[in-house]
Amino acid sequence: MLSRASLTILVMVGSISVLAQGEPRRFISSGHPIEQQLRPEDRSVVLISNLPPPLLVELPPDAIRAMTDNTAVSVFGVAVRKEAQLTHDRAWITSTITMRVDRAFRSAESVSSNVGAFVQFDESGGRTQVGRVAVEAVVPWSRPIRVGERYLVFGAIQWDGSLVTGPASIYELTRPQFGLARFRSLMASDGEPQPPNEIHELLPDEVLDRIERRLESAQR
Repeated sequence: MLSRASLTILVMVGSISVLAQGEPRRFISSGHPIEQQLRPEDRSVVLISNLPPPLLVELPPDAIRAMTDNTAVSVFGVAVRKEAQLTHDRAWITSTITMRVDRAFRSAESVSSNVGAFVQFDESGGRTQVGRVAVEAVVPWSRPIRVGERYLVFGAIQWDGSLVTGPASIYELTRPQFGLARFRSLMASDGEPQPPNEIHELLPDEVLDRIERRLESAQR
C-alpha cells in the first residue's frame, strides 16, 4: 500500500505531466515539410519561421510622401476574414486576409476602390491542422493581422493582378487603454518605440487625409 507521501508525489508528477502535455511544443522550422517535423506525441505545436527580418530602410519624417509615391495601392479597412493554408511545398503556413475597404486612396483594376468592397492579400504564418496536430506558424519579428482590427495597407500589384504587401507596409490602428489611437507598424513589437515619422505620430484621421491630399496633388 502506498503511503500518503508517495501518493502526494504521484499526484504532483501526474499534474506536471498533464501541464507539459497541454503546452504546445515550440521549435524553429527546418524548412522541410511540416509533417516531417512533427513527433508522434505532438498534438499542438508552434512552428517558428527560420527567416531573418528584411533589411529595412528607415522612412524619412515625411513617410506619407515616401509610401504613397512608391506603392501602387493604398487602402484603409477592417480585416474580416483570415484563412490559413499550407504552402505548395507543405513546409510553411500562409493566411489569406480579406479586408473590407473603409477608405481607398489608390487602387488598380484588380483592386476595387469602392468603399465596402473587399480586397485580399497573403500573410506569412497562421494556424491550421496538419493531420491530428494543430500547427501555429509564427514570424517572430512581425505581429500577425487580427480579424476585427483596422489596417492601413500599402502594396504592389503582381503580374496576375493580385495585391502583394508585407509587414513593413502595413500599419495597425492601435487603441491603447490610455492615450490616443495611432498607427503602428506590424514590424514593431508591443512596447517597442517606433522610429519618428508622421504615420506613427499623427492622429489616424490626419494620416488618411494627408495621403488623400498627396495623391490629389500628384494627379494635377
